[in-house]
Amino acid sequence: MDGTAQTSTTTDNNLANTTPSVAATGETTIQVQATVVDGDR
Repeated sequence: MDGTAQTSTTTDNNLANTTPSVAATGETTIQVQATVVDGDR
């Protein structure tokens, strides 16, 4: 991921993102930014 933003997909209320492999001794940080709008409930 090297600091490059990844693109997620949404279907209905499900968010999906494929994260590249991380070595067993490695680590990664995932940040999520969301906007909530008033809609049908």
